[in-house]
Amino acid sequence: EGWTTWSASSAVMRTKAVCGDGRRQGAEQCDVGAGEDTAGCQSCVTLAGYSCQGMAPDVCEAGCGDGTRVNAEECDDGNNATNDGCSELCRLEEGWTCDLDANG
Repeated sequence: EGWTTWSASSAVMRTKAVCGDGRRQGAEQCDVGAGEDTAGCQSCVTLAGYSCQGMAPDVCEAGCGDGTRVNAEECDDGNNATNDGCSELCRLEEGWTCDLDANG
């Protein structure tokens, strides 16, 4: 009586989160594995301007179009429109000049 089935999701919910083990659990916002900090994930916290996907381990990427210029983005104007100075790929468009601050 009692437990009749086991599921991976119930086991994850009852397993202590260990930052750096490559499995996002508990309060971890990201976990890239091997105890390493990478661009976008430090101490299992997702940095501003990044999103992390995967779960085993996570892959973190800059969020082009979110208004925060990070990593290799030349600009980030907060949208994914073209012909406004900053392309949908967060590259400065030809013929445009702008003052870039830390936010894009």
